[in-house]
Amino acid sequence: PLDLVENGRAVTVRSDGNPLIYVDGALVARGETTIDLAYGAHAFRAERSGCVPSEMLVMVTSDTEQVVIPAPETITGVLAVNSNVEGAEVDIDGKLAGKTPLNIKNLPVGDHYVYLSAEGYAACSRMVTVEQDVDTELTMEMEKLEPVSIRTNVSSWEVTIDKERVSEYPVYLRKGTYPVSITAQGYKPLKKTMVVKEGNNVYGV
Repeated sequence: PLDLVENGRAVTVRSDGNPLIYVDGALVARGETTIDLAYGAHAFRAERSGCVPSEMLVMVTSDTEQVVIPAPETITGVLAVNSNVEGAEVDIDGKLAGKTPLNIKNLPVGDHYVYLSAEGYAACSRMVTVEQDVDTELTMEMEKLEPVSIRTNVSSWEVTIDKERVSEYPVYLRKGTYPVSITAQGYKPLKKTMVVKEGNNVYGV
């Protein structure tokens, strides 16, 4: 007979998601393995961090070629993200999750990186820990920026504000003083200081 060993046989044991696999309490592999098992009942267990372990009891016979343990289920929680800016885009762990106010169910437990962005406001970020069976609330305050536009009678020109090249207007900045550099082909480079105040800032050069 195929794959038979004395008083038992070789059995392939696997589980999706590459979890740790235990047989009769002993760690035997990660994801998938083939082991010799005696005929009779055996306890199988799959474990993965942040998940509920999956367990099953299987009677191994001469007909048993494979045991598939259900993948461990992810432990999740709920995260509510709020901001002083309605409609701010919310990225969680680098992926767009929605806009504020946002309520996310079935988010895996553990630490998550939350990033908020909105036109006219400084982006902000924070780490938050989501726990099982807990409704976690996160409120993030976004700083308002001031719109700035620069106008010139030259058709092709380049502007840098605080060493950052600007290609579209308005650009949004915090209130304060900024060095501005303006260059254009056929013209002498111009450097000046710009003061950004509250409200719409328009500068002509």
